[in-house]
Amino acid sequence: MKVLKHSKKRQAGFIVSTELALIGSITVLGLASGLVALRDSVVGELTDLSRTISSIDQSMDFSGLSSGKASTSGSKFVDEMDSKLGDITIAHPSVR
Repeated sequence: MKVLKHSKKRQAGFIVSTELALIGSITVLGLASGLVALRDSVVGELTDLSRTISSIDQSMDFSGLSSGKASTSGSKFVDEMDSKLGDITIAHPSVR
């Protein structure tokens, strides 16, 4: 009888450690797949942000002013389209 009780005590510790190992493995696998999904989402959002920033058109144009003794000439700046950003070709939305 003593041997049977001693055997059950030893097996109880084995079952607990096996459960902990299984729970730990499942947690690590779930964490890895969750981090991959997070990485893909962040890369997608940063891609959207970079395309938005690259489509900003900073062209400006204003004619000269004159008033009494003072005058100024006009100015013009045309923002050139960035044809390549890395390996991605992006068409500027305001290209005519």
